[in-house]
Amino acid sequence: MPLIRIVLLSVYFTLISANFIRVNNTGAENLVLILEGVGHPPSAGVLITAGNYTELITLNEWEGSFYTYPEECLNAQCNYPVSRVSVAFERWMFGGFYDFFMVDLNRGFNVPASIKSITRPDCDVISCEANLLELCPEEDQIKNDKNQTVSCRTSALNYRTFKEKCPHARVDGSELDLGICASMNYELTFG
Repeated sequence: MPLIRIVLLSVYFTLISANFIRVNNTGAENLVLILEGVGHPPSAGVLITAGNYTELITLNEWEGSFYTYPEECLNAQCNYPVSRVSVAFERWMFGGFYDFFMVDLNRGFNVPASIKSITRPDCDVISCEANLLELCPEEDQIKNDKNQTVSCRTSALNYRTFKEKCPHARVDGSELDLGICASMNYELTFG
C-alpha cells in the first residue's frame, strides 16, 4: 500500500473519532479562549474578536473545560472565577457512548455561556444567558485595574439569584445539571 494512502487513511480515522467544536464570541469585547484538559495545564489562550468564532478539534474521550477572559489577559496572568463549559466526550453509559456537558458557575461567573449540538437539535442545550455581573453583590465582585467588575464569585449571597436566572447551569457542587448527547459537533457561545 503506498505511503500516501496509509497517511490519508490514518488522517481519516483520526478525524472520524474527533469532536468538532465551534466557539462563538457574541459579546462586544474580544475574549481569550482557554482550554483546560484533565491532567494537562490550561492552554495559553486563543484570541476571539467580538462577533467572531474559532473552530477546534478534540479527540474522543477528551475531558476538560472551556472558558474565557478579557483580551487584557492574553499577555498577563488572570486568575479569577469564570463561567466554564465543562465536557466529557464519549463516555459509556445507558448501553452506548454519550457526551456529557454543563455550564459550570460553581466558582463564579464572568460572561454568559452555552453549549449545544450543531447536528442534533433533539439534544440538550445547556446555558446561562443572563449577565449575572449586573446582579452581583459588591462583596462578591472582582474588579480590574480600571475598577470595572470583571467577575462575580458564587457565594451564599448570590446562589439563589444565580440559580433563578440560570436554572440549567451548575451553581452548587452538589448539583448535577448535565446535558447529554451523542454528537460529534458542538457549538459553544461566550459573551
